[in-house]
Amino acid sequence: MMRYLAIALLLLNGISALFGGYALMADATGSGVGMPIQWIENSIFHDYFIPGLYLFFVNGVANLAIAAAVWLKKGRYPMLTIMAGAALAIWLAVQIIIIKQLSMLQFVYALVGFFMIFSGIAMRTTYNQDLEKREA
Repeated sequence: MMRYLAIALLLLNGISALFGGYALMADATGSGVGMPIQWIENSIFHDYFIPGLYLFFVNGVANLAIAAAVWLKKGRYPMLTIMAGAALAIWLAVQIIIIKQLSMLQFVYALVGFFMIFSGIAMRTTYNQDLEKREA
């Protein structure tokens, strides 16, 4: 059950991050996604390209790869799921600090990150049992 929850959350985050990251890279002014450039004026970023790049690869591509690992039970998929949830939490924290804005979408994705971490922790028990069986 936790595996399917993790896969669904990883896919949700991954697919939406691909679209959002691409949109920010394609139009680094942020206007295409309704993000005023003023939100990042006092940050280290001159535009939204670098945040879009991070969003695309770290929260997008990596989450899809981790979803595949969870589906196939490859590698240390519980830890990868926890790390994906942590990366999402870091993304949100930095975003809130930089843009000084709060939205319902941030709250929703904070829950997604929390449940990714939770499902990764829950999957560790099954993962460890499977590992013991393989070693026996």
